[in-house]
Amino acid sequence: MHRTALIVAIWCLALAGTAHAQTAADITQEPSAGYVIQGSFAPTDGTRAYWLTLVPGQGVEVTAMPLAGADPVLTVYDEAGTEIASNDDYGDGLAARVPLHSATGQRVRVVVSQLGDSVDGLGDAPHFTLIVAPSDWLPMEPQSVGAMPYRLEGELRRDAKQAFIFTAAQGDTFDITAKAEGSGLDPYLRIVPVTAGQEPGAADESATLAEDDDSGGNLDAQLVFTAPGDGTYAAIASGVGSGGGTYTFGIDAVELPDPVEIGLDESVQDFVASIAAPPVYRLSERAIASLVQQPGTLRIALNALGDGDDALDPYLKLGLNTPFGQSEIATDDDGGEDLNALLTLPVSQHDDLARWLRDLRITATTVMGLDAPGGFELTITR
Repeated sequence: MHRTALIVAIWCLALAGTAHAQTAADITQEPSAGYVIQGSFAPTDGTRAYWLTLVPGQGVEVTAMPLAGADPVLTVYDEAGTEIASNDDYGDGLAARVPLHSATGQRVRVVVSQLGDSVDGLGDAPHFTLIVAPSDWLPMEPQSVGAMPYRLEGELRRDAKQAFIFTAAQGDTFDITAKAEGSGLDPYLRIVPVTAGQEPGAADESATLAEDDDSGGNLDAQLVFTAPGDGTYAAIASGVGSGGGTYTFGIDAVELPDPVEIGLDESVQDFVASIAAPPVYRLSERAIASLVQQPGTLRIALNALGDGDDALDPYLKLGLNTPFGQSEIATDDDGGEDLNALLTLPVSQHDDLARWLRDLRITATTVMGLDAPGGFELTITR
């Protein structure tokens, strides 16, 4: 059972952070087609770490099975301490699983931690079973995005990630989608900066600039990304859960609409025709002057026009205009009656109030994908 694949792995049972190391176990001498360890979390930080050495061409699947009421999380780091993979709750259970592969040979540190870092309330040790098994999993080569609009049909296996590399100037905005069209895949999108010498798919979660799961409707992923600076970025498509399937990735540059003026105690009616470039509003100079003279609390209501299943599900976003795009300060989905959106915004006196109000942007959109344009009424009162 793929026993020859095991000659390329050495599972080092040296616990990270301890003063001594256990003797490294050489998997090639084990009689089974895999390696199994039962471990427990350190009471000080709720983690336990191991070293794994991969030789060129090595592919393994590392799984942490829960015991004693634990909820294990797997995080894998390279020797420099950079996170290269992580997982919690693979599939439908609490087990964590990550696939690993090295083309040139690599030594990695595998950390098993308890979700939430607290081991209080767990049963007696052992707390998890760690399984290392041979795998034919291979990372997918990044795709370079050429002329836009760009489309690519592909397939994602379980645990797979596909990176799409594109360049942008500061302030450029893109509509990025991953649509499965009922293939069984639940697409997930993540945007990260591309760093020289690092695989895009291995970027630390903390480097994520934008992410989305189901905003495209029907489990499809869709997000609008504005580049914070000149550079190269990666859109990483993956799946949620254990399913895989075919999908279509798309990216296109977006010209955002100019904001429309709206005054206090005024209502405007319009349509959301695209979640990539929805209507945006800003306060009129008369409204700004009134609020500077007499601050108060703004009530911003976004109500759907029409009834039934085809009516818009309004989603309201407030942000401040910056050189890097809008900086979001508040959102609402169903704060009003029915599915309508409602936000209140306290406005108090300060030296930069007029400039702050001029930078305020109000976006009327929807929480899910659009099958057809949806009408709305936006009203701002004090």
